[in-house]
Amino acid sequence: MMVGVRSGFLKTDHIASEAKEILILNLMPDRRHVEKNFFDLFNSTKRKLNLTFIVPATHKIKHDSLAVRQVYKTFADIKDNYYDALLVTGASLEFIDFSQIDYFPEFLEILKWRKKHVTFSTFECWSAMALSRIEYHLDYSLERKKGFWYLRNACI
Repeated sequence: MMVGVRSGFLKTDHIASEAKEILILNLMPDRRHVEKNFFDLFNSTKRKLNLTFIVPATHKIKHDSLAVRQVYKTFADIKDNYYDALLVTGASLEFIDFSQIDYFPEFLEILKWRKKHVTFSTFECWSAMALSRIEYHLDYSLERKKGFWYLRNACI
């Protein structure tokens, strides 16, 4: 096995030595499914990787809350670590004002933290939209039909 999982539902006993460390902030409601998809994707690369899944400590989780809290780490657990990459998933929040998102202050803290602790970061869907507004001051307008956002960002 080339991929080790440090936290999450798929946590493994095997942690790859001399591997790239990938941090995944999983904001999706169906965390088990998303986690499995990431694991399968990374495992197919045949590269030595270790995945760490985190969830915002300040988020009021609606789906599988107890199980998620037992297997996922939080930002407080990992904030002293350094990572080769940060992946931030999306969430169905595109029509909700930032002030209404319970974990938004923690999200802002993670954005700031990554600049010194992460080599490469990528954002999907809502997280890409939020990043584009917060760091690049880009505005967007949305239609009510579902879309897909992806923003790649290398930290220097």
